[in-house]
Amino acid sequence: MKSIFVGFMVLLFSMSFAVAAKEKGDKVVPTVDKRGIVVQVTDDNKLNMALTNAINTRALMPTTEIEVIVYGPAINMLKSDTPAAGKIDAAREKNIHVIACEESMKNFKITKADMYRDMEYVPFGLEAIVKRQFGGWAYARP
Repeated sequence: MKSIFVGFMVLLFSMSFAVAAKEKGDKVVPTVDKRGIVVQVTDDNKLNMALTNAINTRALMPTTEIEVIVYGPAINMLKSDTPAAGKIDAAREKNIHVIACEESMKNFKITKADMYRDMEYVPFGLEAIVKRQFGGWAYARP
């Protein structure tokens, strides 16, 4: 009974983030009701590799949802002046979601105005990754 209650509370908690983001007009990251691959990037030197891996995986798994969630120091690689712009665009063309952590942005004093165009956001990067894993997604890290 306790596990059902905890599961219900997690569901309500996650839905509240989606509703709040939608009300603010932000892009909302897809829910975890569909399996996929989530790639964690916390090291700014690994973003290009992560995006290349995601693009290569897309070729082999064309219908699988793929997200690259960036947080920690790597968040700086998603700013508007990023040297990874071409790779981000290539990933997006392949329907790969490149997602920034708002908590990391706050910690590094980065605003949405500072970010690369049309970025997607989650409130907390690690939380989003854990939710995906709980939902059956595969986890990868370059």
